[in-house]
Amino acid sequence: MPEPKPRNRGKTPTAEKVERRLVEQWGVIRRKPQYREARKTAQEAQLAISALEGPLASYEPGPTPSGLQPKPRPGAIDQLRAQLTHAMETLESFGIDADPDDPTPVQLFDLLTPTHTNYSIDTREVISGAYLLYETPWERDWSKGREAFLLLDPDPQVPLEEVRAGVEHVIRFRAPYWRKARQILGNLPVRSISLIGPTDPGWEPVWEMLMAIGAEPWPALIIDPMIKLGQLRSAIHTTLTTWGKNRGRPGTRWRRTTAGDIQTFDAIQAHLNDSGNLPTRGELAGKLGYSSHQARRAAERASLKIAAPQVDATLQEHVRKCARCDAGRPCRVLDRLLEQTPGTRKSLREPLGFSDGEDKPDGGNEPET
Repeated sequence: MPEPKPRNRGKTPTAEKVERRLVEQWGVIRRKPQYREARKTAQEAQLAISALEGPLASYEPGPTPSGLQPKPRPGAIDQLRAQLTHAMETLESFGIDADPDDPTPVQLFDLLTPTHTNYSIDTREVISGAYLLYETPWERDWSKGREAFLLLDPDPQVPLEEVRAGVEHVIRFRAPYWRKARQILGNLPVRSISLIGPTDPGWEPVWEMLMAIGAEPWPALIIDPMIKLGQLRSAIHTTLTTWGKNRGRPGTRWRRTTAGDIQTFDAIQAHLNDSGNLPTRGELAGKLGYSSHQARRAAERASLKIAAPQVDATLQEHVRKCARCDAGRPCRVLDRLLEQTPGTRKSLREPLGFSDGEDKPDGGNEPET
């Protein structure tokens, strides 16, 4: 009779959930203005410090050879270092330092650190929440006793489904060896599984093994490898369900609407860059295929979770791409960008064929400012 397979509940595999949440979490982070500003400030400060501490920094003020600059002010480097420290602290709060224009950077898996999740890039499986600490060696006589210790991560940030995935990963890896042992030894009296913690009796052997490898005192799931896999999985499911009811709950949980919120933010941002105005509820609903109420709620979540949309194009980029500016017609985006950058109105108007006070190509006059 073949071994029973694990139950298929029709849910998305945990590994795919972890990968999707990683990508969505990075999508939220890389769209935040404070993240982009902190990374830009850190890069500029590092370049400036390198330039000031380079070969030119050793020259004293006074007559210097052509092309050499005098020694910088004493407080300039200290100010730059303070800016760099503040920017690095901001980046550390996000848990990642990568190019915001890269949708899938190499550092993306660094985001797994706060969730205590180990993700195998090669097998695309989650090996998290449970770790095989010890198993009775094959050199011993298993007929006299055998056991396997699996550590369970008690951190509230690790969902119970990831703990189950970690346990299942260990069972699948060891199942061929356990099946062979049952074939060799036959039917033996088995011991029921148990879950012990630091305050339970029988913790001393586990504590000695944890001290030897410098691991944290996580609770240990003790199983008998001679239990048939179907019975073993059923007993583990019951034990983990009871244990999960007493675990702490994470302060925040991942919402399934995050992907839609990112899409909504991008749609609002694109409309703002093109027209200079925020889209109406009807326009946003038409672009995303939402109802008007769904569009309103998505816009509110995107503003709270990511940031309030703002024009992110530079003056030169907008003038180069905008057909209205190229034709000399009024443009709200240009006016908005000019308000944010005072003192550039004349320099931007002249390349378009008119200056302040001159007639526009469409016959209108630019009001004096």
